[in-house]
Amino acid sequence: MVSEANFEQHLKSIPESDWEKMFNLISVIQATEKFGTPVEAKQINDGYWQMPYSIPSKVVSNFFDIVHEIRIVVPFNWIEWAEGREAMRANFNYDDVSVSFLCKLITAIVRNDRFCEGVLEHAFEDRIIERILIALRDKVRKGDFS
Repeated sequence: MVSEANFEQHLKSIPESDWEKMFNLISVIQATEKFGTPVEAKQINDGYWQMPYSIPSKVVSNFFDIVHEIRIVVPFNWIEWAEGREAMRANFNYDDVSVSFLCKLITAIVRNDRFCEGVLEHAFEDRIIERILIALRDKVRKGDFS
């Protein structure tokens, strides 16, 4: 994992082909209506139950793999990041923030999903990931990392 201190420099060094792997998901996301398949709770043995869970769609899994492959998940205190919580609102303008901010937002969503299963799928369903990726694509292609 890249440190927070070196994160902006790392983002600028990511090859265009790596960014494009992630940006190619935008059209797939736009064409997708269902981002996961819920699995109901069920009794597996006398007195034992399997808790309900969700199986993420292929695009969600691909997104997860790509953000780790190109190393845009940065270690920082995302739990207490007030700006990140504010950015999860439906009317937040992602064009007004930096590439680093957008990647931190992706980090917060991905890391939160590890502790609260379904957060990532909900971010897809609410079109937050789509909107983040569009803003990220526009900024990266312009070379505007600020």
